[in-house]
Amino acid sequence: MKITTLSILVANHYGVLSRIANLFTRRRLNIKGFSANETENPEITRITILTDSADSEVEQIRLLLEKLEDVLWARVIPAGHLVGRETILMKLPREHEAELRALLARWQGEIVAETPRALFLALTDTVEQIEQFIDEVEPYGILELSRTGGAALELDPA
Repeated sequence: MKITTLSILVANHYGVLSRIANLFTRRRLNIKGFSANETENPEITRITILTDSADSEVEQIRLLLEKLEDVLWARVIPAGHLVGRETILMKLPREHEAELRALLARWQGEIVAETPRALFLALTDTVEQIEQFIDEVEPYGILELSRTGGAALELDPA
């Protein structure tokens, strides 16, 4: 299914994230990925939401988002005008360490921690590439996994 990226700028106030999440809940729309953090201006937060909802539903939610208090603007970023990244942390058993190190080198990831029983891997890439990486690592037995959610910016118009 096609993933659509929404970029939302909001005033950095208490309750804004809750109102946005409630809007998705009321419309029965699924959030596939979510990230939020301050921008270059600490009074403004950029929220990136990935959804697999139909285009018409996404446009409706975009219009509703813009009506919410504290939302400065909401945009759908077209796939061809998008620069996006996600980070994943994974905990994997050490028993396949050599194979995992080779795989990680090919993906330009890194081992960020080690214990006697596990390796902790980190990788930053596009959401699509992260999905492919998970598929490749899955046969080695993922013990735990944490994803940041996609962060995205729109490319400048040509």
